[in-house]
Amino acid sequence: SYGGLWRNSGRPPWKLVGIGFASQGSFVGKPYHRTCWDNPQVTDWVFRGIPDTVLGDFGLSGDGAAGYELDRIDPADPNFQDGEIVILAQAYTKSDNRYILVPEDVLTPWTNLSGTSNEEAKRADMIYFCVQSGAQVFSAGSITFCGSLPYNNFDNNISKLVLNVLRHFMEEE
Repeated sequence: SYGGLWRNSGRPPWKLVGIGFASQGSFVGKPYHRTCWDNPQVTDWVFRGIPDTVLGDFGLSGDGAAGYELDRIDPADPNFQDGEIVILAQAYTKSDNRYILVPEDVLTPWTNLSGTSNEEAKRADMIYFCVQSGAQVFSAGSITFCGSLPYNNFDNNISKLVLNVLRHFMEEE
């Protein structure tokens, strides 16, 4: 069978976890910015006790929660189009030349598979969704996300968000 990228084998990562590899760059992290305000059945528990709109502007891995590898939704994914996937927060690298789109997303130097500008496509999406079986998925969207957890002895908005997600997932069992 064909090796290489999962998307070329009919198993794109966003079918499993809602997001897929979009951009890679240097070991410089960026913060997430909360984007979802109009979905209280999700945001009330995800952001409980977190008044901040900027998330993870710190960390032990690149000084930010979004860095090195960034994952985002695929706008063509039917689950995203149907509103099943909730984008909680996004981190952009935009004009940071230390980040590039992954080759499999680049169509020409000016266009890409996301249907947005190359600058808009270089981002990390933090998402949440449920599948038909009732299983829930939270995807952070970046490799350096975990480096923000221990910052300030775990007393920070990223650690609080993850704790909220884990508590919610355990309550649902």
